[in-house]
Amino acid sequence: MNKNGNYNNVRTAVMVPTLCRHQHLAKCLDSLKKNPWAQYVDLYIGLDYPAKESHWPGYREILKLMEKDYSMFRSFHLVKRTTNYGADENINSLFQEVVREHDQFIYIEDDTEFSENYLEYMLKALDYFRDDPEVISVSGYSYPVRLETDNNCSIITQNAICNMWGAGFWKNKYEVFRKEVEEDLCLIRDFSYNIRNYKFSRYRRTDYINCVAGVDPNDRDVHRLCPMFTSITDIAMGVYMQINGKYQAMPVISKVRNNGFDGSGLYCKAVRPAKSRRITSDTYDYSKQPLDQSKDFTLCYDDGRSRVYAFRTLDEFVKPGAGMIIKAAINLTGDRILGKRKLSFLRAYRTLLRR
Repeated sequence: MNKNGNYNNVRTAVMVPTLCRHQHLAKCLDSLKKNPWAQYVDLYIGLDYPAKESHWPGYREILKLMEKDYSMFRSFHLVKRTTNYGADENINSLFQEVVREHDQFIYIEDDTEFSENYLEYMLKALDYFRDDPEVISVSGYSYPVRLETDNNCSIITQNAICNMWGAGFWKNKYEVFRKEVEEDLCLIRDFSYNIRNYKFSRYRRTDYINCVAGVDPNDRDVHRLCPMFTSITDIAMGVYMQINGKYQAMPVISKVRNNGFDGSGLYCKAVRPAKSRRITSDTYDYSKQPLDQSKDFTLCYDDGRSRVYAFRTLDEFVKPGAGMIIKAAINLTGDRILGKRKLSFLRAYRTLLRR
């Protein structure tokens, strides 16, 4: 593990793709500016071009936002699209630009907000775990559950879930699992073997089955039929970690707050109110989650002794509903009885009907 702390010698990019959610982005950038360690990172904003009329007002506000002072960062780069790329291509193109000059990067969604010690935490964790082959990413977010650690440690590693809300990656490690997932289609080709032989968290198992069961890896439309497991998503990375014995570093106290569960984004929909006192990932109001109030961060790692407890705790918080479980049972049975060719045809037919 690298503990040199030469943060100026390892170039780190912070990449923020966006389009028109100006209020979220303003809060995101204002919180990053308050981080003293902003001086060590290069900030890249990937601004997509509006695809429809409703995008223009927010887009124009973001252009105004880009005129503000960003001198507290080591450098500031606005990558402004001249045509609409769409969310995925905007992210992928920004990633390609970032990794040309950086060995590590932090991916930030425009609806996230940060503590003042977030960048210090991220850079110290990226430095500490750089040479650890088991740890493939660093999350700045921690779920609202109690994570027991030894000796009041401040960071753990776990693989119950992969969180992408302000997550950091090393270029070399990222390229390994990107190739295996996107090019080799490891999560599709080895689906039946993986389901039989590996232990998954309940949420990841049901997601994996519901998305992949019946998908033929030889289908020329496999990326369109199963986008969540043929590209780098939090779901795909979570399953990949559990299959390969890899882990994500996570703070004990969250440095990130997600304000995007308001229905404004592509994936995170509005949370539904809890009907009981028990809070789950589907009912928790993430916009009200407290952030770490410390001004700085001291890294104290518990050497992985809390992994089993963290897995159980997070699996209980982020668990599937009855409907997902029933659907998974049906899909898995269909995969085993009908085979992939028939189920793949049915998936393609259903996709065609939805157009």
